[in-house]
Amino acid sequence: MSQPLLFRNVEVDGGPVDVRVERGLVSRICDSGRGDVEAAQVIDGVGGALLPGLVDHHVHLLATAAARASVDVSGPSGLADLSDLAGEGWVRAVGARHELTKDDLDAVSRDRPIRVQHRSGALWTLNSAGLDAVSRSGGPRSLTRRQKETGQLWRADDQLRTLLPSSGLPDLVSLGRDLLTRGVTAVSDATPALDAAARTVLGDALPQRIMSMGDAGDGPRKVVVADHELPPLNTLVSTFVDVHRAGRAVALHCVTRESLVLAVVALREAGSHPGDRIEHAAVCDDDVAALMADLGVVVVTQPSLVRQRGDDYLADCAPQDRPWLWRHAGLLAAGVPVALSSDAPYGDVDPWRAIATAVDRTTISGAVLGADEGVSPLRALNAMLTPPDDPGGRPRTIREGVAADLCLLARPLAHMLADPASTMVAATVIGGEVLFRRPGWACASDPPG
Repeated sequence: MSQPLLFRNVEVDGGPVDVRVERGLVSRICDSGRGDVEAAQVIDGVGGALLPGLVDHHVHLLATAAARASVDVSGPSGLADLSDLAGEGWVRAVGARHELTKDDLDAVSRDRPIRVQHRSGALWTLNSAGLDAVSRSGGPRSLTRRQKETGQLWRADDQLRTLLPSSGLPDLVSLGRDLLTRGVTAVSDATPALDAAARTVLGDALPQRIMSMGDAGDGPRKVVVADHELPPLNTLVSTFVDVHRAGRAVALHCVTRESLVLAVVALREAGSHPGDRIEHAAVCDDDVAALMADLGVVVVTQPSLVRQRGDDYLADCAPQDRPWLWRHAGLLAAGVPVALSSDAPYGDVDPWRAIATAVDRTTISGAVLGADEGVSPLRALNAMLTPPDDPGGRPRTIREGVAADLCLLARPLAHMLADPASTMVAATVIGGEVLFRRPGWACASDPPG
């Protein structure tokens, strides 16, 4: 059992208080300077805000850990970053800004096997050496004719997993530590094929509380409405009915206008279920927003994609789609609850950058995408404080009796919201245990005696 904690002189609900934590729960909140220090580790907040821990409502943990050890080709030099890599064996790259073919990769290297993931996560492209390698390992029928011709494998993570040499687990431990430095205490893993064994691996490696949207998960079941090959309406309706009958909500991956309309119509036919949610809703006009409001679904969106890809959207998206891209304020006005997330590794894992972009809607170049869709800093923060099983619901608060999953800031809340930055996270607590403390920010002492 962890040692009791006393957070002294912290800001909660705008005022200075002391907060005592025992047995994994917030046990007492009182006026600043009057907290019980008996047997407690004292952490002097120096007036910094004490918040519930942040929740990333949509992240791919294994893919994020793997991406951190991959070559990122999203920068200006693109595939050129693959041309002079040292070593032998497979090269794994991520972040391609365009849909590549094997010819694109062969122009870089024909001899060393390469696989590159499109930044959407939906497409892997292999060069000729890579195609030869997987054909040898899986036999002549391991790839379709189309896959061999183009090198493109759409939504084929499971297929590739059986054809590629095992590289072991990615570094999940460092990912968990990184999330702690940003104040994240809970995540919702959005990997559809995550099985019970993988869920156990994640739980053993990461300190965060994890909800899974996988087929064997404990959250809503992820259903991908594939943008490049839309399923028949009746197939979606049957899938939703089956998931609901099993007692689970659905989490519907919808990026294009067409996939969102199809998913919402299918959900209306199947009947909605408490907890149903739309992931992304990247292109959503007012008519579809009204339908979602009637169904009572929540949208889980990713503001970091506005920052990272907004310039490309402004350049490449059809003019009629631009007003409806990655909405937030407009969804709230239509009566659709909104939660925030990273969609890492496809978006930025830093929740504070997501909060900042939800407010200013600014792209990397400084352009603004959908200025009317910006929300207040507090509303953006609250969209990452809602419970994992109730995204878009009532934000969690610090009160007696709640789980001590906490994020201590080095400054009052108003200062943080004026300029959100993860460097202002002073300490992170999960289940009453201090798992991260930033040197030089949180002042702590051992209990008296």
